[in-house]
Amino acid sequence: MRRIVSAPAILLDELRALYPDSSKTTLRQLLQNRRVRVNGDVEKDAKRQLDPGDRIEVLSKSDERWLPEGLSILHEDTDVIVVLKANGLLTVATERERENTAQAYLNAYLGARHEERIHVVHRLDRGTSGLMVVAKHDAAHQLQVFQRHLGDVRRLQSCFGKVETLPPLHTVLRLNRKGSSEQQRRKKEERKAKAGVLHIVLLIWSAVTCHRFK
Repeated sequence: MRRIVSAPAILLDELRALYPDSSKTTLRQLLQNRRVRVNGDVEKDAKRQLDPGDRIEVLSKSDERWLPEGLSILHEDTDVIVVLKANGLLTVATERERENTAQAYLNAYLGARHEERIHVVHRLDRGTSGLMVVAKHDAAHQLQVFQRHLGDVRRLQSCFGKVETLPPLHTVLRLNRKGSSEQQRRKKEERKAKAGVLHIVLLIWSAVTCHRFK
C-alpha cells in the first residue's frame, strides 16, 4: 500500500487515512514490525512529521515473509536496497549453498512484486554482519560500482595490545584469478599488481587500543 503526502501531517494520521478500519494499536504494530517506510527508509516513529511529496509505503505480509530474521531492509528506492545482514548468512550462492543466501532471499522478495533480480554491488563474508547495498537494475549497478571504485574507502577497526611504533604498512595488491596455472597466474599478477599502503593512526590509548585504518 502506497500513499503520497499532500499536506504537512503526522505519520500516524496518514496511516489512519490508509487504513480507516484499523485501530491505533494495529497501526503502531505496523511501525514496530518495520513494515512502514517513508521515502524508502524504515520508520518506526508514529509522530514523524511529514512534508508534502513524502512517500509512504506499507509492506504487506507477503512481502515480509520472503526475508529471514537475519536479513532486514533499512532502505529501498527505485534503484537500490540497503540491507542489514546478520552473521552466518551468505551474501551470494556457493557450490554447496544456493538457497540460504541474501541474494536468493532478495530475488524472491522482488520476484513476488514482479521486479528484476538484484545486482550485487559488494559482498560481506558469511561470518560478517553489517550493511550491504544491492542494485535493483543494471544501470544502478554500473553506477554504484563506478562510484565505489572512485570513492575514498576508509574503514574503522580496533585491535587489542600495545603498539610500539605506527609505521605505514606497504604491500602489493594482486588479483586472484581462478582457472589458470600457478605460473601463468603469477606472471599476470606481476603485470597488474599495484602498490598498497596501510596508514595507521592512533586514536585512543587506554586498556583497549583503537586505531583508524585507511
